[in-house]
Amino acid sequence: MKTSSKTSSKTSSKPASKTALKPASQPLPIKLPTIEKCELANGLPLRLMRRGWVPLSSVRLVVHQGSGVCPPGKSGIAALAFQLLRRGTKQKSAQEFMELMEMLGAELEVSVRADYSVISATVPTPSLEKFFELLTEMLCEPAFKEEEFERLKKRTLARLRNDLDEPATLIARALARGFWGTHPYGLNPLGSFEDLEGMRLKELEEYYYAYIGPHISRLYVAGDVSIPEVLALCEKTLGRWVQGPRVPQAMPAFERPLEGDGVLLLHKPEQTQVQFRLAARGIPKGHPEVFPLAVVGTLLGGMFTSRLVNAVRVKRGLSYHAGCYWDQRAVAGAFVASSFTKPETAEALAEVVLREIESFQQKGPSPSELAAVKQYLCGCFPMAIQTNEAFLASLADIEFYGLPAHWIEQYRNRVLAVDMKQARQAAKEYLPHNHRLLVFSGDAELLSPRLARFGPIHRMELSELS
Repeated sequence: MKTSSKTSSKTSSKPASKTALKPASQPLPIKLPTIEKCELANGLPLRLMRRGWVPLSSVRLVVHQGSGVCPPGKSGIAALAFQLLRRGTKQKSAQEFMELMEMLGAELEVSVRADYSVISATVPTPSLEKFFELLTEMLCEPAFKEEEFERLKKRTLARLRNDLDEPATLIARALARGFWGTHPYGLNPLGSFEDLEGMRLKELEEYYYAYIGPHISRLYVAGDVSIPEVLALCEKTLGRWVQGPRVPQAMPAFERPLEGDGVLLLHKPEQTQVQFRLAARGIPKGHPEVFPLAVVGTLLGGMFTSRLVNAVRVKRGLSYHAGCYWDQRAVAGAFVASSFTKPETAEALAEVVLREIESFQQKGPSPSELAAVKQYLCGCFPMAIQTNEAFLASLADIEFYGLPAHWIEQYRNRVLAVDMKQARQAAKEYLPHNHRLLVFSGDAELLSPRLARFGPIHRMELSELS
């Protein structure tokens, strides 16, 4: 079955010497390739498309199972399993496998998120057949050797220890633990020290064959390819992949309890700068108000000329950076604001961020701000899907999260359709004004007296993040 193909070209406007540029009322459509949708005999859905003239192809295998679903006490098992897939097959050692990939000119990557996992590669089109043979061998006949498992486990544990000295990573883990709590979204995708140290190779093998397979995956291929040839090639190679569940395990629902404002203070006394995050209830992926909220979030803290940058950096010099974003996931989401500063100005920074959010919530954007941010978002969007890799990532997200079929074609029109009433209503309803979690990392002894005014303080030790 084929989707309809749309035509497009870049929007253009004539520069005016004294007046600001205005976004086009109706941008010219974005051209999408014809997408061949089919399914292999083993149940693996395919999305194949001819896109571009450079002899390179992008391949993206999305497994609808991520780090958020794992056996009890086995956090990190998904990330470890996907990394171990690259460490050899029953026929080839880890070194032989990676050398063959390099000889093909293929860049093979794996990544595991809470909602899903991805195996992706950029491959010279003439090498596609050899690549799919290696990919199939990797999926069907993984070596899962004890020495490679132990080596990878030690490397992961070392990375977790190094993360304890990386301020941005550390505060992200503290925020996840504090906001999501015991929900799977609160787990570190890499796992915990305790779970990893106790994990055994047999448990990882059992997880792989029970949780991962073609029925809960989807393969995307884009490039200068012949669709019939790629389809035949996939059937010949990946058609051998038969294992795993018929449907993915469901992510449990999440509802953050309404407990008023609170402060989570991660004790890190040797840290010379205080990392600051604010988290509150957000929106899941595909929320009906996603376009007004994209406008609101970008104006408030999603670009370098945002309200938060102006208030924190330009006006007061409290930090080099300040921003915010909507963390949107399958079953829930969070609003997150972020910055950093000196210990002496941590209280002032939090106060400015809170005040700016509340001010924007009450008044919303001005007409000139609204026009400018819509132009900005429309201008950025084509670049966000320019490469085959980025386009496949967007297409995969659309299908995984059940977004409207014409999401890409209609994105800019939907942004331009956001009016002042919608933007102000979105700001008023969804920007947080209570039940906020303020997260700081620094010297708890020094910071606690200064931060008590923001709510009850829970002190967290580094050992709690291990």
